[in-house]
Amino acid sequence: MLHLISKQKGFTLIEVLLVIAVIGIVSTAAISSYVDSTRTFTFFERYQAVIGAIRSARSEAVTSKQVNFNGELVRPDYYGVNFAKNNTDYKITVFADVGSKPLEFDNTDVVQKEINLKDPYAMTFTNMSNLSLEWPLNIFYETETGNVESYSKGLLLDYLKNKYYTLKFEDKNKGISKYIVLFQVSGLAEEFVTAPSL
Repeated sequence: MLHLISKQKGFTLIEVLLVIAVIGIVSTAAISSYVDSTRTFTFFERYQAVIGAIRSARSEAVTSKQVNFNGELVRPDYYGVNFAKNNTDYKITVFADVGSKPLEFDNTDVVQKEINLKDPYAMTFTNMSNLSLEWPLNIFYETETGNVESYSKGLLLDYLKNKYYTLKFEDKNKGISKYIVLFQVSGLAEEFVTAPSL
């Protein structure tokens, strides 16, 4: 009896479709994971930019850095950080307080750096009693000493009643948040993962 042996070479249509389906499922999972990690990275990058702005203002004040003001180098009395809010948009401005109004951010001050944040990022300031502070918020560091004065909506915040203020920085879409604590006595800005309870 003669047997015909057929040697098939190649893949059947079902095998090809199965491989394509598996590749599709794995790619979808990988892309979704990549997008999620990119958003998380962007959140931490923005958070570091905000705390970096506060720290750079203090550093420039302590080192008495001079700035170019109307064509000449001057040493400002203060360096500051202005936190402004417009609906869901936030603007953080690091500036040298050389303008006509001391301890006030105005259009004659020398802007060092600006950070713009939009939805889904949100920021809230609270005092030790967890009461919200009103916008705009200004932090001023005295040149040479680094002594800090903070103002909420133009009113000086009493550092004897509130030893620190908390900035909650969050991504509303992802539900993640981190905190920046500004200590009033030293002017240091420190990172916290959870809300402080000092």
